Amino acid sequence: MENNEMLFKIKKNNLFGYFPLNKEPKYKTLEKFQDNFARFQLPNGQKGWIDLTGREYLDN
Repeated sequence: MENNEMLFKIKKNNLFGYFPLNKEPKYKTLEKFQDNFARFQLPNGQKGWIDLTGREYLDN
């Protein structure tokens, strides 16, 4: 079983997250994991990637 199979997508107040990486949803959009990374957009419009450890990589 891969690590991303242990993650559960959650939604609250129209925000998303992956539990247990995010205790509270914080992303406006959040895609499925592909090759250990998932694309996201924050409510302020900033976009980036999140890895399987919960570390965020923001676009420049």
